[in-house]
Amino acid sequence: MSSELNAIRDLKTGVLLLLLVPLLLFIVFVTALGVSASIGAVGSVTVVNNMAPGLIQHRVVYYTLGHPLAALAVLLAMVVLLAVSLVLVLVSLSRLSRGFAALSAMGKGGYVGRTGVLLVLVGILIAVVGVAAVALPLVGAILMGLGAILAVVGFILVGVGLFEVGSAYRSGTTEVGGILTAIAVIPLISFVGLIVSYVGLGEVERQVSSQQAQG
Repeated sequence: MSSELNAIRDLKTGVLLLLLVPLLLFIVFVTALGVSASIGAVGSVTVVNNMAPGLIQHRVVYYTLGHPLAALAVLLAMVVLLAVSLVLVLVSLSRLSRGFAALSAMGKGGYVGRTGVLLVLVGILIAVVGVAAVALPLVGAILMGLGAILAVVGFILVGVGLFEVGSAYRSGTTEVGGILTAIAVIPLISFVGLIVSYVGLGEVERQVSSQQAQG
């Protein structure tokens, strides 16, 4: 298998993994809302208990003893999903960087995209340090803000890199996907851009594979 085809497949895999991350984060968000709703339900039952002791008393004891364990399990699941999301992001960035670097060396675009990947990685690391700096809220907030800005700028450059690859292979779908991906300040549009880019890279993959088979 040629290095060119491997590079396209690396980009395609990297984009696919990036598509999975928002879905996992959405699950975490919905789960967090569920935990909040459960805690609120316990509070309302407790008020009823104060007004009418007796049978309701036993129900309240059951729920208040059961919910902390359920909440802990849900919180652990959320942590696991967040950890999986972080791993997926890192693997995705690695694949994107490798794909962009290989295509850049062939003159097929990708240099800007590789720079973008580096900025996204640095932004994530800075944001993680900011989250960990719980003892210094102001410093943590500044670091998270800086990390977010770098990540957004990096994502814009990744979109530009995908556009360059699309231009090199005359793939209009990949070009459109790159443009949409570069609109990182509007996550939904950028997400749609990744979907379009994935489809476009699939077209490029088939194009390169067909050319090599004929050659």
